[in-house]
Formats: sequence, structure tokens, C-alpha cells
Amino acid sequence: MHRTLGSAVLALLLAGALLAAEPEPTPLNIELSVESPRVVQAGQDFEIHARVRNTAPETQKLIDLAFPQEYLKGVTIQASQPGFSESAAHPEQQLLRYTFNLPIEPGAELELLLHAYAVAPGDYSGELHFSINSETSTLSYPIRTIVK
Repeated sequence: MHRTLGSAVLALLLAGALLAAEPEPTPLNIELSVESPRVVQAGQDFEIHARVRNTAPETQKLIDLAFPQEYLKGVTIQASQPGFSESAAHPEQQLLRYTFNLPIEPGAELELLLHAYAVAPGDYSGELHFSINSETSTLSYPIRTIVK
């Protein structure tokens, strides 16, 4: 009996670990848009406008905005308005996350103005990842910048 109880406890622990590892569902009632120049010159400052609209009846939160490291080989993010509280590289995901933790009221739109700099010539693209309500609940939006 003791062995059976131990097996049952182990099975419950494994089931709990599997449930905890499952990704959160895609955020609902969020609309994204990103605007930036398609072509810039190396050495040029430019702006990226990212908008997050909350169409839900409850407040939601932008946790962070993550840029793919491939994109950041040719473009750096120097600052943002509103400002991010921290930035952290996540090599396993090949992302650089900028943390905001900003509430978005029902029916409201949050606009992020990102001050960028074109570092090196090339064609840089990828998916921006917007974490809504938690780090693991994300929506993506394509971005591409050609640096001449």
C-alpha cells in the first residue's frame, strides 16, 4: 500500500508540473499595430510607434515588449516613452525584453514611442512579442527595417 500511495503522489506531482508548464492562452480583446519606416540609413535615428488597444470590459496590462535578437543586430532601441523599467536578454528565446507593466483601461489605447538607431546595413525583421497580463501570454506583430 505504501508503494501505491507513493506512486499516486508522484503521478499527481508530474501532472501538476505538466499543467504548470503549459503556455497561457493567447490574450483576448487586444488589438496591436506597429508603425516604423521601412528603409533607414545607417547612423540614422528613427521612431517605432507600437499601439496596444484594450477592447475588453476589464483593465489589462502590458507586461513587456520583446524584440527578436536578429532584428537587434542592425537596430538598437535607445529609449521609449513611456519609459521601460528594465531590459533583459533571454538568449534561450532569442529575445530582448523591455519591461513596462502598464495598465490599459477598458476601451483605451496605449502608445509606445520607441527611439531607435540604425546600426549596420542589412535587412532586419522578426516578430515583436507583446506580453499581456503575464510574461507567457503573448501576441506577436511583424516588424521589418532595411538599413542602407
